[in-house]
Amino acid sequence: MGTTRRYPLALARATGTYRIVAEFRESESALAVVTRESVLTAPYSVAATMYRYQPPVLRLSPAEQRLLAAALTGKTDAELSADLGLSVEAVKKRWLSIFDRVDEFKPGILNRAEADNDARGPQKRHRVIAYIRSHPEELRPFSWPGKGN
Repeated sequence: MGTTRRYPLALARATGTYRIVAEFRESESALAVVTRESVLTAPYSVAATMYRYQPPVLRLSPAEQRLLAAALTGKTDAELSADLGLSVEAVKKRWLSIFDRVDEFKPGILNRAEADNDARGPQKRHRVIAYIRSHPEELRPFSWPGKGN
């Protein structure tokens, strides 16, 4: 019984992931402080799952999120309009809105020359979709404070 109660404390000391702040004699427990950097050095630890979540950056509307989720399958604007029940013009307007958000919040994704050039729409879409694939948190439902959602 005593060894099982001491196991978390021994594990914390052995891994070096946690810094022991105080030990409590009566319960043989410890108070530990962790930082994001120290936890992510042990990627499969329980604490690492708390630090993997990232809030979305682009502040996409639900309609823009639906378009991007459908676009991840590689569909054309005509196919997206049929799937989403929109006109092709509405799909194009949503793409322009997405490009504006990307240019505002993550300008490194699109080159400035590409952001101003409408002839390079497919390249901009590929870059945005690649970003969304590597940052799935952008498609999670999220309510921004003070936005009135």
